[in-house]
Amino acid sequence: MRRVRTLAILFYLVSFGFNVIYYFISNSIAELATPEFMNEQGRNIVKSLITCLIWIPYFINSKRVKYTFVN
Repeated sequence: MRRVRTLAILFYLVSFGFNVIYYFISNSIAELATPEFMNEQGRNIVKSLITCLIWIPYFINSKRVKYTFVN
């Protein structure tokens, strides 16, 4: 069960990384690089970053999480 904490943190980091990579790949494709699309992708990166900044420290520091996910 201790791995759940690590997997949750990894999930948030991979999600953030996916959004950043998707932004740069779609920016390199001319048909997708419309201003509206890039603004939406920029908002997705910011949302993902905020999610990481909230949930990762919670999973690391929370006593509730520590006591819930034990062996």
